[in-house]
Amino acid sequence: MDSTMWNDTPAAGGSPAERVMSEVPDGQYDGTIQDFSCFRSKAGDWYVSWWVAVDGGLFDGALLQRFLSMNERTVGFVKQDMRLVTGRIPPWTDLGNDETGQTGPIRGEVIGARVQVRQKSRQYQGKKFVDIYLNELLEAAQSPQETPMQPAKVETRREAPEASQRP
Repeated sequence: MDSTMWNDTPAAGGSPAERVMSEVPDGQYDGTIQDFSCFRSKAGDWYVSWWVAVDGGLFDGALLQRFLSMNERTVGFVKQDMRLVTGRIPPWTDLGNDETGQTGPIRGEVIGARVQVRQKSRQYQGKKFVDIYLNELLEAAQSPQETPMQPAKVETRREAPEASQRP
């Protein structure tokens, strides 16, 4: 078994999960971290993905994704997010596995935490992009979860559709 086989094989009885970030107005939302992954692309670049489900209000259940590439400019933001959610900056081996390119054991300390997030949209080259920021920890994850090291393969959409494309 290798990471390619794990990532490309659907779960029994179904196809890989497909998540699409929900459309909500810019603003602050309370939510629960539903998924977290730190992974290496085929090109060798590392990425961090946080999926937060909004709790309560008009947008209850909406899914928001904080997605960052890890490089010299962004690694400080990843550390800041980890400290906010777990209370510490974990060693790299807890975040990502260099051998497999998959998420490390920190995933169990992240899933289930309640956080306040902020969504801010911006226009770039005629397209709308949505940024999600982790603002505040509302409640730590209850206890470290025994979670699979890597979530199901996830397809994501990073751009919000233009108003003319919305249903």
